[in-house]
Amino acid sequence: MRKASDIMSNRENVIFKQIQHDKREALNELFEQYFTSLCHFANSYLGDPMLAEEIVSDVFFNLWAKRKSLKITGSLKPYLFKATRNQAISYLRRPSFQFEPLEEYMHQAVAQSPDALLIHKENRQNWQNCIDSLPGRCRLIFTLQRDEGFTYREIADLLDISEKTVKNQMSKALKLLRAMAEKTSQRIS
Repeated sequence: MRKASDIMSNRENVIFKQIQHDKREALNELFEQYFTSLCHFANSYLGDPMLAEEIVSDVFFNLWAKRKSLKITGSLKPYLFKATRNQAISYLRRPSFQFEPLEEYMHQAVAQSPDALLIHKENRQNWQNCIDSLPGRCRLIFTLQRDEGFTYREIADLLDISEKTVKNQMSKALKLLRAMAEKTSQRIS
C-alpha cells in the first residue's frame, strides 16, 4: 500500500513535468501549496517577513526560468526548501556594498550638518513607510521592478498576469506614492 507522502511525491513530479512543458497553472499550484510555509522557513533565517517573501518569490521565479534544464530527483518539497535556504543564506552572505554609498553620503551629511542627517533619515523612513502601505500586489510589483530590476515582462511571467496589468499596477503604485509624499510634505510644512 502506498503512503500519502509517496502519492504527494508522484503528484509533485507530475506538476514538475507540467512546469517543464510551460504550464503556468502547474507553477501556480505549486506556489499556492508551498509559498506560506517557505516564507516562514525563509523568515527563520532572515528575520524579515517581507524579505522572506522576496526570497521565496525568487525561488519560484528561478524554478520557472530554469524549468527546461533543471533536474530534480525525488520530491519537489525538499528541493524547494533547500533552494529557499540557499537563497536566504546567499542573501545573508552578500557583501553590503550596495549600502556603502548611502553610508558615505550620510557621513558627508554629518560633516555638513547633523540636521541634514536627521532630515535624510526621516525622509528615508517616510519613503519606506509609504512603500510598505501600498496594497499587496502594487507593493510586490513596485518592489520587483524598482528594487530588484525586473522588467514588466518578467514580472508578468512571474505572477502569471498580463504585462498591461503590471503597467497598471505600477501606475497605481506611483500615483499612491505621489499622493502619500504630498501628504507627508504638507504635514512637515
